[in-house]
Amino acid sequence: MTEKNIIRAAMKARNINQTILAKDAGYSRQTNVSELLRSQSLRVCAFVRLLNAMNFDVIVVDRNTRSGFKWNVTEKDDEKESAK
Repeated sequence: MTEKNIIRAAMKARNINQTILAKDAGYSRQTNVSELLRSQSLRVCAFVRLLNAMNFDVIVVDRNTRSGFKWNVTEKDDEKESAK
């Protein structure tokens, strides 16, 4: 699933449109969200911002089950790395 499809699926799950998402994510217009979703790729900061606005977390999990490393991706660098 692409990053833009994840945003669209999250919008559907929350039953919100681009106008509401723009407001909740701090964008000035609905067209800001539309342009992001039509762009060739979505920057990580915009991806996280949109998902956080819909109360979703972006989490990176190490596929090596022995390590247990897991990171929560945030908009600001205010969280430390953690091991499970």
